[in-house]
Amino acid sequence: MPKGYQFVRRGNGYITRNCRKQAHLEGHAVYVVTSAHTKTGIRVPTSIYLEVLENYHKTKDARAQDVRRKDMRLETNLRNSILSLFPQIPAEDITEVIEQTMKKNSGRVGRTRKLDIADKTRLAIRAHIRHRHTDYDKLLEQGVLRDEARKRVGLKVDRIVWEWGGGQWRTHVQNGCPK
Repeated sequence: MPKGYQFVRRGNGYITRNCRKQAHLEGHAVYVVTSAHTKTGIRVPTSIYLEVLENYHKTKDARAQDVRRKDMRLETNLRNSILSLFPQIPAEDITEVIEQTMKKNSGRVGRTRKLDIADKTRLAIRAHIRHRHTDYDKLLEQGVLRDEARKRVGLKVDRIVWEWGGGQWRTHVQNGCPK
């Protein structure tokens, strides 16, 4: 390790991001540490690491509050979007969709920034219906491939989407109503 440098393990985005940023701003080299082709962390000047760590602790409560506000705003927007696009959805399904969609670090569509709220809602509703109101999970357990399982339950998903008032966004519908 270079003299005067500190190892910063991966895992805390605030610390690693700000250590890297501050080191670059001050013209210091940042060393990437790998183990068997996997990034395990970085090395930055110790003074920068200590400064970032101090700021991390000073701003922790404010950042947590910001995250709570952002999550509440997302949840409100999601609930409003669900009620707007699927006005006939049962109340218990709304709660389940929101809980599933809001899970952090889950890779679920609700947390992505790449889609607008209406697209997130439509995809989340279809996923919820597929998992809670069809045999989709049983088909997967039986070894049916994902695409085939989705095809098999697709009409039922479309029918429920239609019943919940989401008739404007269907894939297998003829003559205005799913068969």
